[in-house]
Amino acid sequence: MPLRLRRDPWAVDYSTSLQIDDDENADLPYVDCSIEVPCADWQPIAPEPTPSPATVAFVDGVQRLEAHVTVEEGGETLFGALASIAVGAVRVDADGASIIQPIEVRRTLALGNTEQVFAVAGTTAAEPIEIDGGSQMLKFTPRSSDRTEPDSWRDAIDQLRRDLEQQFGQRLVDGSYSLVVMDGRLRLRPAPPGPVVGYTKTLHRQYLPADCPTCRATLPQLRARERSPLFLIEEKEALYSWYLRLNDPRPIDHSLAGIVRLEASASMTRDEAVELANQTALHLPDFASSAERDPRAPQNLLPIGGLETRLRHEMGDPTWVRRAIERYLYQQTAS
Repeated sequence: MPLRLRRDPWAVDYSTSLQIDDDENADLPYVDCSIEVPCADWQPIAPEPTPSPATVAFVDGVQRLEAHVTVEEGGETLFGALASIAVGAVRVDADGASIIQPIEVRRTLALGNTEQVFAVAGTTAAEPIEIDGGSQMLKFTPRSSDRTEPDSWRDAIDQLRRDLEQQFGQRLVDGSYSLVVMDGRLRLRPAPPGPVVGYTKTLHRQYLPADCPTCRATLPQLRARERSPLFLIEEKEALYSWYLRLNDPRPIDHSLAGIVRLEASASMTRDEAVELANQTALHLPDFASSAERDPRAPQNLLPIGGLETRLRHEMGDPTWVRRAIERYLYQQTAS
């Protein structure tokens, strides 16, 4: 009998929307699935209709590798990369969508663990690199990772983007918005108790415990605008979480297609968290993208996709940046 295949809807230029490592021995946080209903009673929840949030802010960041580089000192070689990062937000209300200014653009020289190389070189830090791009100077500020693997510089880039997203999101939690959606996990610390959610469009981890088969079985049953019951994730800071289905999958898609996971601060009451979860289940699907418009549809929401396009523009043309870097390196070898 042939294997029963199902398709991941995301375009092959991207990693898949489903990347769960189901290793039961992995170091997973404690999860309480009985916050809203008993674990054995889990089933899809279809919230009652409510008015749309008046003003929604979507926060996201993008990163781009400009060049792979090495630092060679005293016979030691350290791998790294020059990268650009841009972070911003878009406001959506009855008048349409608009970019929240200013957009933050940073450039970094991302390195692995630098202690050994810098010890050989007789220094304790790397100086920023300023590259003449013609119309503007490109300043790449060094940032290193604590890991020692050759590709650990990737951590340095990821962490800088997350830090910038956190700083940007912190500006928007003053009560001016009916809902703030942070792309990725909710990393604001302390997590604000208001209508602020982390929005994870790629399912990396299976949070629902294996000893609750009813909980896990609920996810494939979700239909568009339905959510799972709340569960509590006990990490450094406790978070409420829930899954929701943005739109109904096609018959050829895998059973979790179109499902995202959301997080909110556990400092709010359970009833407040239920209200917030219902609001996201009812209204975030309004922003779901289509395969014709976005290769990561439907999870890459339309405001986020538009914001990403603007952020990439703000980083500058990649060919222009690469040529400026190459000129700088040629000048270094000639000196």
